[in-house]
Amino acid sequence: MLFIDQDTVEKVLAPSQAVKAIRQALASGYDPAQDFHRQAYNIPGGQFLTMPSATATATGIKVLTVNHHNADYEVERIQGNYLLFQGGSLSPVAVIDGAALTSIRTPAVSLSAISPLITDSSELLKVLIFGTGPQGRWHEKVVRDLCDNKREVLVTYVSRNRPHYLPEDAPAGSTRQWAQAGSDRAGLELSQADLVLCCTTASEPLFTRADVREDVMVVAVGSHTPDARELDADFLASGQVIVEDLETARREAGDVIQAVAQGALAYEDLILLKDCVTGSVPLKRTAPIIFKTTGMGWEDLVLAEEIYRLAC
Repeated sequence: MLFIDQDTVEKVLAPSQAVKAIRQALASGYDPAQDFHRQAYNIPGGQFLTMPSATATATGIKVLTVNHHNADYEVERIQGNYLLFQGGSLSPVAVIDGAALTSIRTPAVSLSAISPLITDSSELLKVLIFGTGPQGRWHEKVVRDLCDNKREVLVTYVSRNRPHYLPEDAPAGSTRQWAQAGSDRAGLELSQADLVLCCTTASEPLFTRADVREDVMVVAVGSHTPDARELDADFLASGQVIVEDLETARREAGDVIQAVAQGALAYEDLILLKDCVTGSVPLKRTAPIIFKTTGMGWEDLVLAEEIYRLAC
């Protein structure tokens, strides 16, 4: 059985290739509604998560811990492994670093709904990322790889505290900068952003409808519990809201659940990711495009298969 570590994952699977694999799975007819449920268990100091999935060609399960006090132990917030089984024989064939898989899977899914809209222009793409942790940085990697040789990308990170890898005052011509949350500069960058990526652990909305452009694209990835949200109800009411799967959104997408509870949105209004990818529901650029993701097991399985194929 093959063990595939973080370095190998990053070496064999290009970010844009990960986006393509997610889109191809949906275009080929996979329906996320048939996927298994994520199981989450509260444990001392954090959470224990299992994410199983199965298709005609493979079966797999991701087992992770989420450490709420990781800084105290100098470890990553998310740790774990993915166990991949071959279709047919159902034999185990690989163990893949779970955090590495999650790191590339999450932004690949985020961009899967809107990648054609991002790559169909040669103009400067202004991206604002809430959150400066690993997921924020991975989302930047995927955006830049998608836009490579197609359009220039300017990324503004917004957080309460400046991370060590971002200068307080970016030099002229820099394609990466930082603004403090709540500052006038952050507000200005947000108002001009083409794409807003919410990659935080926030439980309350990060901005309002009045803070962003009429044609903004927004992806919210930070939460998968009913009581947490990064986007407010009024903003969701103003846009086209995409989810991976309806029942999963009903269980886990706090942004959507709370907007429905407040009467700002109806579950019938939601657009399914597979319908975006296949083109059966076209997206309009006259209103915000909003993708609320929670993460699902099938996405890990699709990329685990691809990583295994490339690593062999």
